[in-house]
Amino acid sequence: MTGIEIIIGAALPVIIEFLAKYIKSTNGKFIVSLILPLLAGVALNFQSLGVGDAEAILGSGAIIFAAAQGVYKLYFRDSVLQKRIAG
Repeated sequence: MTGIEIIIGAALPVIIEFLAKYIKSTNGKFIVSLILPLLAGVALNFQSLGVGDAEAILGSGAIIFAAAQGVYKLYFRDSVLQKRIAG
């Protein structure tokens, strides 16, 4: 299921930027950028939630986080869209 995780991670910087606009501290922005991929990992693995599925959730969250960070640093940071969202 890695393909959908990378697609979600590629779209996540836009969502994080919308939320980060209302958060002033850098620690708060970092926490948001960690929590959203984990929530997406829970949503992707919702059907298989059980006792031993923490590994699948954390794995999905890690892939989504890595994809989001890569897209942010390579394409989204200092882009026209980022500046428009930030205001």
